[in-house]
Amino acid sequence: MVLFYNSQKEKHQIVFPFIEYGLKKGEAIIYLSDEQSSKRTIKEMSAFGIDVHKQEKSGALKILNGDEWYVRNGSINKELVVKKWMKALADATQNGFSGLRISGEPTYFFKHDILEPWMEYEKSLPRRFGFPLTAVCRYRTSDLASRNMSYLLELVRIHSHTITSTSIQEVDFRNFFLHSVDDTFKRVLGESGTHAVFHFLENKYKLPKSGIGDKVDLFNEALDNLFGHGGKFLQKQVLKTACSKLGIIYDLKDERAKEK
Repeated sequence: MVLFYNSQKEKHQIVFPFIEYGLKKGEAIIYLSDEQSSKRTIKEMSAFGIDVHKQEKSGALKILNGDEWYVRNGSINKELVVKKWMKALADATQNGFSGLRISGEPTYFFKHDILEPWMEYEKSLPRRFGFPLTAVCRYRTSDLASRNMSYLLELVRIHSHTITSTSIQEVDFRNFFLHSVDDTFKRVLGESGTHAVFHFLENKYKLPKSGIGDKVDLFNEALDNLFGHGGKFLQKQVLKTACSKLGIIYDLKDERAKEK
């Protein structure tokens, strides 16, 4: 699952119940934190009602440094990280736990502005696991907005569920993206303009309306070719519509200010 949050308080309000429920089910928990916030995480997790000391002593809960878990030689070795998760799961089940719950976020990769290796790692994972492992990947919305907000759509596509402060939903990305595009086009271009663009996509790019969710990059390229700079405007409007459907506020004015 992927979690988009706006503040530490909002993140903890969602992730701490996820952890608490796993503990009640007899699962082991690994929470990956950055070095600066680990002490605060322990304090706030304890204030929430989780007996951190007791759970750590029993081996049920581990709060670890995310940078040390993910980063090797300044980047991420996705095969090595997957092996670490599999070992953690094997250790948990051998120690009598019913499964493993994990939660982490790419703090290091945002900090050093090297998101591509991280995204390759994310895309290498299946949307659903065939073993008792449940993961929540955490993303602060402002981090995405300050780099490349279009990553948000890719993150929705590659995760089974999307969590925000207002909802948790299993997203059928193909239909979700199509409806976001359709709603945006009708609002910006009108019914006739929307029909004309979809007709152009199918005839020029062999991209039927029903298939644009499978080929987002080609869809964006076609908009750029058809509208020039206006293509980027439409792409951002589609993203804004998608965010609205997920309950995420995406401020286009802030992004334009950053671009200037």
